[in-house]
Order: sequence, then C-alpha cells, then structure tokens
Amino acid sequence: MEKIETKIWKFEEVWETLLKKYGSKRAHTLKGFYCSIQIVGLKKVKEENTKTTYYKNIKYLKEANISLEQHYKIKPLFYFNPFSKEAETKEVK
Repeated sequence: MEKIETKIWKFEEVWETLLKKYGSKRAHTLKGFYCSIQIVGLKKVKEENTKTTYYKNIKYLKEANISLEQHYKIKPLFYFNPFSKEAETKEVK
C-alpha cells in the first residue's frame, strides 16, 4: 500500500519544519521564498528568480513536504497614490 503524505501548508508548521530540517540560515531563506510564493504566486516567483535558485528552493520545499499551492490570498488594505495632487489614500473594499 502506498503511503499518502499530507502536505504542510500552515505557516507555523512550515517554519518549524524548515528550521528542523535545514537549520536557521537555509530555513530563513526558504521562508522568504515560501512567503513570496504565497504573496505573488509560483509563476511570478519563477520569473523573478534565476533558474538555479528557483529549482533549488523548490527542491528543498518539496523535500520538506511543503505545499507549493498558494493558500493565502493577500488583499491590499489601502490604495496610496503619491502622484495625485492630494496624495490620496483610499481604503480598499
């Protein structure tokens, strides 16, 4: 029978897993990479990183059984336009 592994995606579990598996320095790097995936998505992260960095970090996250799906939808809280005459700030609803 094939073992089905649950992917880790809760932020606290992601951080604890990375810290245990890779130590502080690499865990911090991977945490930032993981957060980027959550904020802008995998496609944009791939575009913004070198091929080597992208695939290396993806490999580390997969080895740690971290889910690469975008679970957090981050909505802006306000809109700020520094170029308008009134330098307006509007709440985003």
